[in-house]
Amino acid sequence: MFVTLKMFLHALLPPPASPLLLAVAGLLLIWGKRRRLGATLLAVGLACLWLCSCRWFQTLCGDCGALPGSRSESTTHAQAIVILGGGGYRYAAPEYGGPAPSLRCWNRLTYGAFVARRTSLPVLVSGMATKLAPCAHP
Repeated sequence: MFVTLKMFLHALLPPPASPLLLAVAGLLLIWGKRRRLGATLLAVGLACLWLCSCRWFQTLCGDCGALPGSRSESTTHAQAIVILGGGGYRYAAPEYGGPAPSLRCWNRLTYGAFVARRTSLPVLVSGMATKLAPCAHP
């Protein structure tokens, strides 16, 4: 339940959803008793939506919302991707036949694999090796 709510909120925070929600909240307040606040929220929401769609504003902001590793100049001197594997582990992970890394660790691992695929750099994973059971090979 918490993970679903977290994913839903992460989808609503970046533009254009957040200014759109602000404008919708303004419309709802205009129809209610707080018309001045509603009109202000509607105007601010629509102005933010317009700003987010302008190319000059995106250039002005730069790549402030870009993910690390998504720009080519950020990895020009990198020699490898290092993924920190600490953070605990799950004792019972039936899908893996025993213990597995925690969900936070899985997030780091998948993002590290994503960056490694985009940059073609080798990957070094550290930590958690002594706590996990060895993989059984058939």
